[in-house]
Amino acid sequence: MQGSFQIKKNHSKVDFLSIVIFVFAFVSFMGKLSLMSDSHFYEMGSSFITMMVYVTIFFILLKKKMPSIQVICFILLSSLFLVGYFFSEMSALFQMCVWMFAMYKRDYKDIFKIIFGASIIVFIIGVILGLITLNLSIEITNGFYLGFGHKNQLGFYIAYLFILYNCFTRKTDCPKFIESFIYSLFILFFTQSRTATISVLAFYLLVKIFDKRMKKVHFNGKLLAVLLVPFLIAFTYITAINFTTSGFVQLLNRFFNNRIFLNWYAFDKNKISLFGQNIQMHNHIDYNEIIQQGNINTTIDGTYTIILLVMGLIPTILYIVIYIFLILKEYRNKNNVILAATITLAIYAFMETGFTNILLNFPLFYLTAYDPCVEKGVIQYEQ
Repeated sequence: MQGSFQIKKNHSKVDFLSIVIFVFAFVSFMGKLSLMSDSHFYEMGSSFITMMVYVTIFFILLKKKMPSIQVICFILLSSLFLVGYFFSEMSALFQMCVWMFAMYKRDYKDIFKIIFGASIIVFIIGVILGLITLNLSIEITNGFYLGFGHKNQLGFYIAYLFILYNCFTRKTDCPKFIESFIYSLFILFFTQSRTATISVLAFYLLVKIFDKRMKKVHFNGKLLAVLLVPFLIAFTYITAINFTTSGFVQLLNRFFNNRIFLNWYAFDKNKISLFGQNIQMHNHIDYNEIIQQGNINTTIDGTYTIILLVMGLIPTILYIVIYIFLILKEYRNKNNVILAATITLAIYAFMETGFTNILLNFPLFYLTAYDPCVEKGVIQYEQ
């Protein structure tokens, strides 16, 4: 196999690259647990392991055979994202680019299975750690968070496992409604995370819609591809800069639980630059008259705000282009499930940070991976 040392050869291959993906995913997800995120020892250990993973990926990329156009795209994208890293000191987009091209022509289902395996092990560890330190009276009232530090983190993680699992076990058909409904109710009552609950139901509905609409000639997947992420980024910016003057935006802010207010504060204190900047992510406000709250600890609570302010305008444009090509490929291959996952996570990214991490935003792997159903002629490309 190109770019990897094969350990075992059968229908379920375990090669060297599989081990590298698993180690990277496991270490990254373990860092989400509150016990590990507060540990300086774990931070040092995970940094060393991550560095060794990227050294390995670098040699894999050197050995990997790709067409000239892919090589040019990789050099161009990685160079621009690397420039952005020097300005912003955030390497998430550069890492995303490296991983996408390292997975070139690899079965996307294999990638998703490995990530799912690592994430489910971390989930079990988190649950065990959470049960050991469980404060039952507090968590029953406010929502369980177990070993994840916050109920919204646990809620997203459970929703993430559901979406990821369906992406490698299904292609066009949607999960059963009762299955999705019970799963979403479990998230709501267990973690009280409304965003995670809605994301599971939205994922189900989107798969259902795409399954029906893609059979119709007039379904415009290209329009969806061009407009989705640009709209979300524009919505983030426009609502933020109009927060103090628009009553409608202030109404939206209450619906989004003060996220637009947090975006406004970030854009008010910082300006958009070409290649990003290293900004102060956390601030304190004594009192704000518009939301009528005091003693506020602010943070940046949206991926698109981070991309615009921290990563910069040029990396943002490149990020949009990547999404356009990703959705076009999903539409062309009629992969309704991954298309639904892409849109669900893209919308989720408006309300949460971390989606520049390719492990959380796993549909990005699909852009350079191959779809075996298409390769074997099960699903035909549209002309």
